[in-house]
Amino acid sequence: MATTFDFSLIEDSLPDAQAAAEAAFVLIDQLEEKLSYFIPSSDISQINALRAGQGVIVSVDTFACLKIAHEMFVKTNGAFDPTVGCLLTQREPWDADQDVPRGSAPRPLGQTVRLGFDLLDLDPVTRTVAVHADGVRLDLGAIGKGFALDLAAEMLRDYGITSAMLSAGQSTMLPIGLPPQQQSWIMRLRDPRDETTLVARIGLVNAALSTSSTATKNPHILDPATGQPIQAALGAWAIAPTAAESDALSTAFMVLPLEAVREYCTAHPEVSGAVFTAAGEFVPVNIPVLP
Repeated sequence: MATTFDFSLIEDSLPDAQAAAEAAFVLIDQLEEKLSYFIPSSDISQINALRAGQGVIVSVDTFACLKIAHEMFVKTNGAFDPTVGCLLTQREPWDADQDVPRGSAPRPLGQTVRLGFDLLDLDPVTRTVAVHADGVRLDLGAIGKGFALDLAAEMLRDYGITSAMLSAGQSTMLPIGLPPQQQSWIMRLRDPRDETTLVARIGLVNAALSTSSTATKNPHILDPATGQPIQAALGAWAIAPTAAESDALSTAFMVLPLEAVREYCTAHPEVSGAVFTAAGEFVPVNIPVLP
């Protein structure tokens, strides 16, 4: 995941809140060991070392995250695909022979890397992940942090936390309950070209918010259909029932044409979003924009 997690807990009992936060951070560290693309012993690295026809048994948490990733791959018709991230600069597949990340530039399709989450089989009975081709590489960077937030929130609720805001890299936000004497969490959406410029305020209740952007960064979101950096959008936001889902959808909404984003939100009324187009237009799609 390689990102920073922040928790703001609104509780009267500080010792209990601190114990809850510490337990949740331990959980996130444990998930990092399983889901990281960069840790050679992780479940993901073990999958990435497989050759065609091979499989590996993974942890309960890893399998659960992959199952959600597959669901989002199917729902978005492949616009969200965790096999595409390995093409990014400085995110080349781990080399089982050298035990270090390999390369520093994107690879053309059809040489070493094979794209497509449908090249994997997930067996829920044995928790085995198998691949149909050589060169299939997973990178859960676009869903792993949201998945970690969902599990952390579940743990905090078990500790009795009733009001909190959880954040991963300031790009995925997951609230617990409501802030004191408020009807929603007020979230500020900012121009991806200039983070000092506010484009909208929204009210967030019982849902997660994720944002993706390429305007101020090196290209890091690729179109799974081409393996090339996306061009139609500079930024996108997604609100969904879980942080894992919103995380995946904010990436998918960067890839999908605007009309397809509208169609997705219509077909899934629990989801809303917005796109900041390459032309600089902020386009809300059923998102709860405040005056």
